[in-house]
Amino acid sequence: MLSVSKQLSPERAAWYFNRDNYYLTQEGEWYGKLSSELKLTGPIQREDFLKLLEGYDQNGSKLVASAGAKDIKDDQGNVKKHGHRSGIDLTFSAPKSVSILSYQAPEINTAFRKALNTTLDHIENEFAHTQRKIKRGVVHAEKTSELLWSTFVHDTSRELDPQLHCHCVLMNLTRDEEGKFKTLHNDPLYKNKMYMGQFFRNQLAHEIKKIGYAIEITDRKKGFFEIRGVGEEVIQAFSKRSQQVRSELKK
Repeated sequence: MLSVSKQLSPERAAWYFNRDNYYLTQEGEWYGKLSSELKLTGPIQREDFLKLLEGYDQNGSKLVASAGAKDIKDDQGNVKKHGHRSGIDLTFSAPKSVSILSYQAPEINTAFRKALNTTLDHIENEFAHTQRKIKRGVVHAEKTSELLWSTFVHDTSRELDPQLHCHCVLMNLTRDEEGKFKTLHNDPLYKNKMYMGQFFRNQLAHEIKKIGYAIEITDRKKGFFEIRGVGEEVIQAFSKRSQQVRSELKK
């Protein structure tokens, strides 16, 4: 499963990522071609993370023209001009049976990470774009194939059910064909959300089968699956959130 957030302002991002230390309670990892370009190695440091959300590098130097820019509002509080956008959050989640068994089988966590990395590489190669101004009022979407991700893997939901998932915070940053840092053009990402989710599920099913587990297809068209042998009653017992949704729907 894949969920994609709307574009985030730095203020929104800071609140979103720090409201309960959800992103930074576990060590994150930098990923993408730009991570080596910016010499981002080892566990993600909070200070570096927040600077890059604002459009600066870890030394405080501007990477993009909009770095640090705030929204400009009119007297009624409406935004007249948008400031810098931090990026978007793509959250990849494993099927419930995979999440449950991951607690006892470390190789499942490895399979999840392999599928995730393959997916992020694919997104970087196919859907990374910026915009180039051709003339007044005319812009061109330019493919760049360079991205910077901050990835945070978690194994529980907010309700503390087993839920193996990864928040992949895509920084609003790429490089054009001249080597200049630019902000992203995200339309290709939003347009291909369903495809990217299915690509990830296909990769995960492939990795799960490679380590010896049989799977059952639950929705062939969408690529949904579960690990064979994990009963529906077990899945439902560890699905508080879906139970809450059903309860609210009944009301």
